[in-house]
Amino acid sequence: MASLYSLYQDGCVAILPAVHYGDSSYSHFRGQDVVESASLVSHDSGWLGRYLLQLGGDFSSKALGLSEQIPLSLKGVPAPISAFPNFASLQITGNWIDRQIVADVVDQAYAWPSLPNNPHSTLLHSIGSRLNADLNRLRLLGQVQPAAGVVYPAANFGGQLRQAAALIKARSGVKVVTVDFGGWDTHSAQGDGAADGRMSLLLKTFSDSVSAFIADLGGDASRVLLLAVTEFGRTAAENGSRGTDHGNASAWFAIGPNVQGGIHNGRGWPGLATHQLIEGRGLNHTIDFRDVYACVLSQFLGFNSVSNVLPGYGGGGLNLFA
Repeated sequence: MASLYSLYQDGCVAILPAVHYGDSSYSHFRGQDVVESASLVSHDSGWLGRYLLQLGGDFSSKALGLSEQIPLSLKGVPAPISAFPNFASLQITGNWIDRQIVADVVDQAYAWPSLPNNPHSTLLHSIGSRLNADLNRLRLLGQVQPAAGVVYPAANFGGQLRQAAALIKARSGVKVVTVDFGGWDTHSAQGDGAADGRMSLLLKTFSDSVSAFIADLGGDASRVLLLAVTEFGRTAAENGSRGTDHGNASAWFAIGPNVQGGIHNGRGWPGLATHQLIEGRGLNHTIDFRDVYACVLSQFLGFNSVSNVLPGYGGGGLNLFA
């Protein structure tokens, strides 16, 4: 992770080594729902969706998911947030002639006034009338080249961050972009620390992609926070398959020129001795994950109604920004 370490030395990386919550589950699905909804009970909306709801206005233009599906974190607004895995592939049909025909049909369909007495008509008309323009704009952003000298890893995560950077530099009005980097469920063959091992390559891809993203943004990086989160960590000890199993707390990262760089331990480092681990296996947590969200909302986004976004949460006190 040499490239991320370079950012850390520049004071642009805040490391939170032990983030989680009490009485957690070892289920990926349950864990991801909790982290994305910011609720310890079942919830059908996400913390970012509730933040956007508080902002009001045109929700669909303020957020975007660079993924196959809309993440739970962005759900909870009346108009669904869009999710696209790749801007360059946003083609309604396969060839240019058919695309033009379909585009004309869409434009004509929404050229008429919205229907009365339909609560969804105005919203549908607003989205449909600009559909072609929005798709064309995103396709063009997908073709934008990174800044001179910046090279993103060829992996999907690098491509997501490259497109996110293009979107940000275009000053499109988008406030929130989500990306997804999978492959960390390393129950076996993590690689024994070898440079070409499975875990080493994952960490290098993450590190190099993030470094390229910050470099690509240039001066626009001052407006951006990259928050890397996960649903849980791995066990402290290696298993018999030379991997690690589902654990408890894990490291989160807040990355950008505005962070207060360094290591943030919350209530202190929990320790790796067997008696200090959860069930003798997983790292204990010293920072509640909602403390991180509350800090981002209030200190970075300047949003004061944190209780409306984080239901049932009453903590705080974390300071991640200079």
